[in-house]
Amino acid sequence: MSNGAEFASYLRRNSKWRTGLLDAVGAPDDHLYVYYLCPLNHLDNIMIAGIMCHDDPLRDTSRLVDLSSPEVQAKRHSVTLGKFNDRRYVFRVDTPVHSCINLFWNPLNWTLDAFQRNAIIAAEAADQRELAVVCIIEIDVGEILRGDKFYWCATNRNLAGNRANVQCTSEALCDQSTFNWQAIFGSKAVQTREDNAVRSAEFLVYQDGDSLVTNPLPSDYFLRIICSDEYKDIVDTWSEAAGISINIETASVFKDTKSLLHAEVKLVESLAHKRDTRFHDAFLAALSNIVEVEDMTGGLVEADFAMPEMAYHVHGIGHTVRVMFWTAVMAQYSGMADGEILAAVLAARYHDLCRTSNADGLSHAEAASRKFSSVMRDIVGDHDLAARGLASIEQHDREDGEVIDIILRVLKDGDALDRGRFGIPGDGNCSGCDVGRLRTRGVRSEDDSYRNVAWAAYWLYRMTTHTVWDLTPCRAFARQIGYGLKAAIRADESPEGDSGELFNGLSDLLLAERIAASALDAASQ
Repeated sequence: MSNGAEFASYLRRNSKWRTGLLDAVGAPDDHLYVYYLCPLNHLDNIMIAGIMCHDDPLRDTSRLVDLSSPEVQAKRHSVTLGKFNDRRYVFRVDTPVHSCINLFWNPLNWTLDAFQRNAIIAAEAADQRELAVVCIIEIDVGEILRGDKFYWCATNRNLAGNRANVQCTSEALCDQSTFNWQAIFGSKAVQTREDNAVRSAEFLVYQDGDSLVTNPLPSDYFLRIICSDEYKDIVDTWSEAAGISINIETASVFKDTKSLLHAEVKLVESLAHKRDTRFHDAFLAALSNIVEVEDMTGGLVEADFAMPEMAYHVHGIGHTVRVMFWTAVMAQYSGMADGEILAAVLAARYHDLCRTSNADGLSHAEAASRKFSSVMRDIVGDHDLAARGLASIEQHDREDGEVIDIILRVLKDGDALDRGRFGIPGDGNCSGCDVGRLRTRGVRSEDDSYRNVAWAAYWLYRMTTHTVWDLTPCRAFARQIGYGLKAAIRADESPEGDSGELFNGLSDLLLAERIAASALDAASQ
């Protein structure tokens, strides 16, 4: 028995591990499966040419809306794969992950949610409903394991992290202390990042060809296309037009639109509860502020970071853009002069770019203040304002002194509000924003509505955590907000309550429309 066949036999003997997953996707237990997520508008190419790897130069991207986050893609590396060939097991070492085809053992993970969210927003941006459709291709992995065409390997968790164990021998893959297949094949809703990392374990394949990347995985290995009930009509129409004969079935593993846009609704609700039109005005003005600064500085890319790999970590592009935004909001709300607002937003842009790790103390702030001193002075013009901006960069991670410059104050608050990426806000001992430490008047603890600002920041992170950052991420941020809210406005059912509407009343709806319009205006300026 070949190495792959032994591994397949092991999974079949323990079929109870897969029962919940198979019930969820409506699959019989007579096969072993892996899964590939893709947008409908690329499915006809896949049916003809097969699944191509990320780096395949022949992959047609002209119609492909990239639904995957660069934060995930940037963290991938090289792997060793193996296959049974001519009565012996052979290995392919140091193979770049992007030259392989990456498949999931279980599609019930946060990636499926992220794909659906990004697809809905892409469909809203293009005003094409079919772009909202995400499909799951079900693949016969048993056939791959039994054959000798493909090198392959499996992981015990998602490769985007640094802790994945990558193996290609049955002995290692059958070791339950390393590969928790029961958890990998789980079917209950994912609750934690750790659970999601395990649920997102991968199967990688590679077939030697004429280029430096794998040959495509042909549709001969496909068993079904799975879609949601919501979009079955679109998929059926596509199938008929494309002449596709493969089985197309629905499953309840997809979330509905209103659930996927829950963060948009909660952002508006949090802002509405602030009940402060001046704060709403500051929120809208900040969208233009960050785009204007982006035009002055030339966008934000990996090369702008002292360590390019930091661009897609917790202090990377997404964090930088959100801190720029919340700093601008705090500055506008505080009534700062235009020059001060510019210096503050620039300070936010540069504050973490010299990090060499996610825990490098105060050195990164001092390094950034030195590195960007010239560009700060050139853009701001006023020497004193530039000096205050640079001092704010240098001091942003230090404890407050007796007197704190207003530029530093709004930068610190902008940075603190984006702690929403770590968890929900609270008082004192919490992983998210410590609302008691906010400094800006009107969002401090003496104001009963201060918590709503921290909650708005939390929901804004949830809205943008899977944003596909391009060369102008501030514009991408504004587009994400604008089209996300437009898609939510388009939805007509409430995710909670009994009002029968998505938003809690006309005032919330009008605020959502106002934010969406301002965000898209900022993105297009």
